[in-house]
Amino acid sequence: ETDVQNLVLGGREGRLLEDLMRRQFPVVSPEDHLERAMTLFDSSGLSYLPVVKGERIEGILRLSDVDDFLEVG
Repeated sequence: ETDVQNLVLGGREGRLLEDLMRRQFPVVSPEDHLERAMTLFDSSGLSYLPVVKGERIEGILRLSDVDDFLEVG
């Protein structure tokens, strides 16, 4: 371990991600319209949304990708 890791972790290096992760969050499906994603980005304050089809995560939609798309289009 480095001094930087020790400084950043502050003795919390034994924590599991399971203890830190969100369990409930908004998701979109590949068939959703862009307006739905924008509404969820706005209401949740998140910059990433999981794209879920059925029980499977198909990908991640980033707000920055949407911004780039809107600038080009």
